[in-house]
Amino acid sequence: AVLEEEISQILSLEFGKRRGIYYDILLAIAKGNTRISEISSFLRKKETALTRQLNELVHYFELVGVEKSVFGKKKLIYIKHPLINFWFRFFYGELSSYKRRENWHREKVLKEINSYIGRRFEEVCKEIIKSKNIIEFDLIGRQWGKFKGEKGKNTYEIDIIALNEKKKEILFGECKWEENVNPYTIFN
Repeated sequence: AVLEEEISQILSLEFGKRRGIYYDILLAIAKGNTRISEISSFLRKKETALTRQLNELVHYFELVGVEKSVFGKKKLIYIKHPLINFWFRFFYGELSSYKRRENWHREKVLKEINSYIGRRFEEVCKEIIKSKNIIEFDLIGRQWGKFKGEKGKNTYEIDIIALNEKKKEILFGECKWEENVNPYTIFN
């Protein structure tokens, strides 16, 4: 409750009168739209109508980042600051329901919180790998994509890849934010 107004106050100062489009973009990203095509579809706008604001969110305001896959050229857009991401994901657009402490809002947050924490947990795991020097690496990140399997096209995601090109070493990591995980099932 202490922070319920803080994000909107800070961003209002930053964005001024143009805050509406920036808020809309941040909401789209927080709701899981991580490509410009998905953001524009979510907002029902042309991609070209969002280019300047996205560029400003990345380079001027430094609130949004672009994550590149370890291999290939795929990119995802994300909100850098965890509190801002959390606020847009769970409160922006539903702030009045939160302030009235409506049960449906509380239940929605409880239903979605583990998924949100799981994604944040991946970042914590990356920081642990960096701080503990588990592997010397040139590059650390995620990898995702599609492959053709027995049942058609399938998608995959590897939560952490730490790569040392000089020593030809690689570490693959899977991060699970849940109890009673069977690592052998994941490994297979």
